[in-house]
Amino acid sequence: MIRADLLAVFAFGTLAVPVLAGIVLLCAAAPAWAGKTTCLTGSAPEVAGDRDAIGAVRALVDGSCDCATFDNSPGKTHADYLRCARDILQTEVAAGHLRKACSATVKSLLARSICGDNPSLHRLPCVKKTTSGGAVSCSIKPTTKKDGVTSVTTCESRAGKFAQVLCSGSTHCMDAADSNADLRLTASDSGACTLPPNGRTCVADGECASDHCVDGVCCDDGCTGTCRACDLAGSVGTCTNVPAGFDPDDECGAIACDGFFSSFVGRTCFDRADVPDTAASCDGAGACQTATAVCPSQPAGDSQTACDASCQVPTAGTCTGTTAGACTNLDSVQGNSTCGNGVCRVTQANCIGGAPHTCTPNSGAASTEVCDGIDNNCDGVIDNGAFSDAAEPNGDCAHAVTLTTVGSDQTLNVHPTLYPFGDVDYFRIPMLETDSTCACCDFLCTKEDYRLTVTLMPPAGAGTYRLCVYTGGCDTGGTCTDVVAGTSGSIQVGFHGLCFGLSPDSYEVFARITGVGGAGSCAPYALEYSFDAGVCL
Repeated sequence: MIRADLLAVFAFGTLAVPVLAGIVLLCAAAPAWAGKTTCLTGSAPEVAGDRDAIGAVRALVDGSCDCATFDNSPGKTHADYLRCARDILQTEVAAGHLRKACSATVKSLLARSICGDNPSLHRLPCVKKTTSGGAVSCSIKPTTKKDGVTSVTTCESRAGKFAQVLCSGSTHCMDAADSNADLRLTASDSGACTLPPNGRTCVADGECASDHCVDGVCCDDGCTGTCRACDLAGSVGTCTNVPAGFDPDDECGAIACDGFFSSFVGRTCFDRADVPDTAASCDGAGACQTATAVCPSQPAGDSQTACDASCQVPTAGTCTGTTAGACTNLDSVQGNSTCGNGVCRVTQANCIGGAPHTCTPNSGAASTEVCDGIDNNCDGVIDNGAFSDAAEPNGDCAHAVTLTTVGSDQTLNVHPTLYPFGDVDYFRIPMLETDSTCACCDFLCTKEDYRLTVTLMPPAGAGTYRLCVYTGGCDTGGTCTDVVAGTSGSIQVGFHGLCFGLSPDSYEVFARITGVGGAGSCAPYALEYSFDAGVCL
């Protein structure tokens, strides 16, 4: 197939011959003509082919020696034009495509042209018709002086003698004056400017008989609309729809393939690549191809949708045709994660809305740590605050809390708290003889003894507490015992007293309660102390 945009069409008379640039397209060679029969005239059989043969040679000359390119510059003069044409003419005569008798006729036809003329003279074909006899002739005449501005009257009519007219629509005299297209100027021609028929090269509408110059040739109509041309091979001069797949006039711009989809590659949906303007073409029906027609066959273009690798999978039946890619969320199947400490601890889905979700502790739930068995400040440690009760602070000897004095045969108790993580409780336990009896623990009944029993009962689940009782002062001369939570443990201490002394017997000890291995509890423990009088030890 020959691209229409590479075709140049040249015509002479009513003969139109398509020529591909640089390539001569001819029908089967006509038989070589012999003899000296006059060209175009006479009844000899060979004369009948002269007109078509001349038209074919003219088309070859117009294709290889384009008149418009000969502008009188060096190498582009009128003589250069004729030399270019002569070479083609000689080749065609030698090949038997043109009778030698017609060689002079073609030379004369080409010589009477403005090809290669000095452009400042604005030379044009001047058609002349005599008043007497009506003979028609044509010559190339200037319309201005060499200054290119001042008009001259070389082509004016003379009353009673002849009429002359300038033909601005033609470059060759024969084109301008041969009204009956017989390639001869005779009285049968009109003497008026002859506009070229359809298929002849042109620049403006006024240069054509049809008044339609389209795609550089005279056309049968205005040939408006997209993807229609008048210079297509095989139909030059007739407005025809451009064949599908071609766009010789670059009328079809790029086609956006938005809304057309290729497929998923892995978890990524790709749309169809746009059709660039260099690839867009006509549809053969007088219009440009549409997106619907061409986009489904386009290769993959840009990424349109990307499903998350962890939380989504491509939705079946999407990213194809005009159905956009979609992703199915895996929120319900990707499980949960737990994070945070204490009251800030939460359990959250690993995927939310098809996107990965990082578990975030509920830090807004944090508060000041209180001793309640809960990690209130979310630091990962339960009940590690600086807590206090009625006995605090009593964490060293200097802050030992003095308990209520216990009297003879009396039992008292307190319920302080041994907080977790290193709390220590110190107590001073005072004892006082409050009875008037005597146990008579010697022969003269002057002595009696006393016994202090200190009992510790840790709360359930608190671990092991240690009870130490000191008789020599705080942290001095002590006896210790470990007591498991939920049980009780006691330490007894004996004292020697006097009967009937000047004042009641009185004593004091110190008790220390600690947690073994950091044991402690927010629940209070029980500390009981009993002072038995009237005993003999």
